[in-house]
Amino acid sequence: MTLADLGWALEDLKARLPGYALARAYDKGNHRLLFATKKYQNTFGDLFREFADNLCDDVVDALADRLQTQAWSSTAFAQAAADLEDSTAIKAAREADALSQAVDVFWERTKGDARVGGVRRNAIREGDGFAMVQQDQEGRAHIYKQRPEQMAVRYSTERPDQIEVAAKVWRAGTRYRANLYYPDGLVERYATKGLGANGGLPGLKSFKPLASTDPDLVALDLEDWADESGDRLPVYHYPNGEVSEYGQSVVLKVVPLQDALNKAVADMLVAMEFHAYPQRWATGVEVEYMPDGVTERQPFQAGEGRVWRVGSKEAEMGQFASGDLDGFRNVQADFRLEIARKGYLAPH
Repeated sequence: MTLADLGWALEDLKARLPGYALARAYDKGNHRLLFATKKYQNTFGDLFREFADNLCDDVVDALADRLQTQAWSSTAFAQAAADLEDSTAIKAAREADALSQAVDVFWERTKGDARVGGVRRNAIREGDGFAMVQQDQEGRAHIYKQRPEQMAVRYSTERPDQIEVAAKVWRAGTRYRANLYYPDGLVERYATKGLGANGGLPGLKSFKPLASTDPDLVALDLEDWADESGDRLPVYHYPNGEVSEYGQSVVLKVVPLQDALNKAVADMLVAMEFHAYPQRWATGVEVEYMPDGVTERQPFQAGEGRVWRVGSKEAEMGQFASGDLDGFRNVQADFRLEIARKGYLAPH
């Protein structure tokens, strides 16, 4: 049992979880009001949350929709080889064509477009997409999309494009479980006895091998994982970036601009709040007080059918011009264009 690898996996996950959580929150429109003071939030916070102009989901959707599986390379190879009219090439072409047909059947049976589409979306949103290919009880292969916050991979130093160990850590009821996967098909399994004080990701000392004589661990049904063994590492990593390292979230690239856009929207909402009714002024009007002698009595009340009258000939009344909101709209348009640039969106 390689406890050092499990310790690495736990630390690796803990370091990436905040970024993943922030990317998912912004994709769903749950944004931080970093610009607002406490008084500002108490007065207008709920209003701003309702009117936040979320473009993060557009950034993710636009890129995910453009990534589609078009064809298998073996099909193109088969056609090119068959054109050579060479017996060896034709035989290879037929084998490649048979492989292509088998892959097409597998892709249709496992709903590959939908499953891999989810992996691509994770790669764009969180920066990393993960999938596992495993066999069912009938020996048929299946693709399983994995949640990035549950997966960790470590690449070989000598061969940077090869994964030397992968891990999956997840909550299962009232405990956490962890699996380590190695290139030779070896799978090491661990579990905790409980969730811990705060329910968060436990430390290394909380995990024990499932082969332990601890009664709580022996009681777990190991047959559920019989299909996880194999002759190779079943974990596939799709980073948004270079191979051999974790990817970069497209959402996190535009988070500062999204915050700035929300600030511009909030500023316009405040301006609209204060300019919803015309602001009027009056001079030369005698001030009257309420019975407490301190509170001023409002001399006028706006409303249909009401007439404002004053007894002083020197009294004057007027109305301030409405606030111009074009400046707010121009700022918002600039931020939207910058988000489009950073998020690889078309300007329109």
